Amino acid sequence: MVDNRQLQELLDKQAITEVLYRYCRGVDRGDVALLASVYHDDGIDDHGFWKGLGKDFAVFINGMLLESGSGNCQHMISNVLIELDGDVAFVESYSDAVRDTGTHRESVQTRYLDRFERRLGEWRIAHRLVVRDLHHMEERRPIYSDEEWNIRSPGRRDRLDPVYRLRSLGQEI
Repeated sequence: MVDNRQLQELLDKQAITEVLYRYCRGVDRGDVALLASVYHDDGIDDHGFWKGLGKDFAVFINGMLLESGSGNCQHMISNVLIELDGDVAFVESYSDAVRDTGTHRESVQTRYLDRFERRLGEWRIAHRLVVRDLHHMEERRPIYSDEEWNIRSPGRRDRLDPVYRLRSLGQEI
């Protein structure tokens, strides 16, 4: 039998996991507001090359990706381990991030070491340390022409990405 404590732990772990997923969407879609929302107002992000408030990191990373001329990027989260301790959670998750630089494909495998805190009933990141495990680049060799690519519902790094029309999917005439 599942008791109320076990059920609450499952709900807390799912809420934390969804914060991690929103982080990925925020970076990949260039959605600064969504990305900033995963951190508490005083939450810290330490990427090594950048350390400061998470809400400032949201602005920084999206600006950096735009300025660098990067194409799309994609972050995937796996191996999420969550240790709950009341209103604090210690979370390790693996991230596989890929981005198109125009001429190369950059791949970075990291781990996010996060201290989450539940404040006013909401789990958000209070402190993040990004640990880099692997990093490499390879020459980009597209298999589609630009015209062929554009008819395949390509992803975008803005609010014109198809995910922002998800609720109307299948209702278009």
